[in-house]
Amino acid sequence: MDAQKLRPFLDAVKQNPQDHWCWMQLGMAAKTMEDWSTAYCAYLTAIRLRSDNEENVSKFCEARSAYLNTYNKEGDELYFDVFKLPQHTAVFLLMGMLNTKIEPFQEAVKALLAKGFSKIILDFSGTRYISGLGPSCLRNLCDFTQKHGGAFAIICQKPDIRNILTLKKIQIPEYQDITEAFAAM
Repeated sequence: MDAQKLRPFLDAVKQNPQDHWCWMQLGMAAKTMEDWSTAYCAYLTAIRLRSDNEENVSKFCEARSAYLNTYNKEGDELYFDVFKLPQHTAVFLLMGMLNTKIEPFQEAVKALLAKGFSKIILDFSGTRYISGLGPSCLRNLCDFTQKHGGAFAIICQKPDIRNILTLKKIQIPEYQDITEAFAAM
C-alpha cells in the first residue's frame, strides 16, 4: 500500500471529520488500492455520520466482504479488528471463533470504555462459531459496558450464532445490520 496516495484524502478527513463525503472519498481511494481495512473503516465512519445514504451502506458491505476474504485464518482462534468512529463509537469486527481465548478481546473492549468510547458494537460477520466461554464473555461485556454508562450491541445475521445466544439466554441488543445498530445508539 502506498500511503502517500491516500494522503490528500486523509488530510481532507482530518480537516472535516464530520463530513461523510470526505470519508466516502477516502473509502473509494482505499478501495482502488485494495486497502480493505481502510476502506471498511472509512465507509463505516461515513455510515455513522449519515446512515440514510444507501451508497454508503452498499460500499461498506462490499469493503467488509473483501476485507473478510483477505482474512482467512483457520483454527479456533478469535481475531478482531477495532474501528474507532465519531460519536464515541467503536466497532469490533470479529473473525474466527469466539471460544476460550477471549482475554485480549475483553481487555480491548474495557480499554476503549476507559478512553470514553461509550457505544460498543460487535460485528459477527467474520465469526464462524461461538462456544465455550464466548456466550458468557458477551454477557459480561454487555453488563460491564452498561454499568459504565455505555451501550452494547451485536450485529449478527448468522442463525447458528443467534441460536446459541438464545439457548444460553444471552440478552444483548441485536441488529441485522450496522445502520440499525447506529440508529439505536
